[in-house]
Amino acid sequence: MTQDFAKIRPEPLLERKAVQAPPSWSLLVSGVAIGIVVGILGCVLFYLSGAVPPMPTANSLAATSAAQAEQSAAIGRAAIAAEAEPVETKPELTMDFYTALPDYQVIVPDTQVELTEQPLDWHCEDLTLSLKADRVDRLASGHRVVIDYKSGGSSRVSDWSEIPLKAPQLPCYSQALSDVVTIAIAKVGGEDAGFNALGDNIGVLVTDRKSQKVLMSADVSSLSELNNQWAEALTSLVQSFVAGEAVPTPSASACRYCDYAPVCRAHLLESVAQTGSASDE
Repeated sequence: MTQDFAKIRPEPLLERKAVQAPPSWSLLVSGVAIGIVVGILGCVLFYLSGAVPPMPTANSLAATSAAQAEQSAAIGRAAIAAEAEPVETKPELTMDFYTALPDYQVIVPDTQVELTEQPLDWHCEDLTLSLKADRVDRLASGHRVVIDYKSGGSSRVSDWSEIPLKAPQLPCYSQALSDVVTIAIAKVGGEDAGFNALGDNIGVLVTDRKSQKVLMSADVSSLSELNNQWAEALTSLVQSFVAGEAVPTPSASACRYCDYAPVCRAHLLESVAQTGSASDE
């Protein structure tokens, strides 16, 4: 006899029965009862701890009323005494500070920036040079200070006092403008930021000392005297340029940025000069 066990349905071991939830009113009643019991228990414990203040008696009420009356009387007497005292007048604000302020003011020269990167024209020997000064200051005396800004490179004040001129830029500005008493290069980059000036003092001690030293070495007392020498030197340069003369004047500073170094024979002239000086010795 064969039997198909796959078709046999197993009987459940336990029967599943739905559990009914308790009614909501019973939960409400239970919560209220538990709250009342907890409150009563807390009150009993608080009373047993001894922290409950005693009930006021007739004597304590009378003492409290007397203390409040005495405090009110003391406040009244203090107010009457304060009204009887004379009121001190506050000191009036005076203008002493403002009247004494001019005694502490530092009067500085009035310097007006007259030109900033404005084009200038200088006419010399039928030749017009177009220039542009970075900055021109007008002093209170009416004189001018020409300033050229440099972000790098090296410059020497002595380059303006030697003939032929090695740095003719600022001397050209002094020819295009009148009443120039100081020319200066303002270095705005690097560790050696500052001024290189020549002429009248500009208020920078180190720069002014160097300027006066260069003027003394050039045997002039002011920039106006040196300006006359510049006029002759610049006129000679312009005449040579117009005539087509292009005589090289090699130097360390001029040859540094020259594009013709591979084909230039300036180094040969330097070697010949060094050989001649050695033979003379």
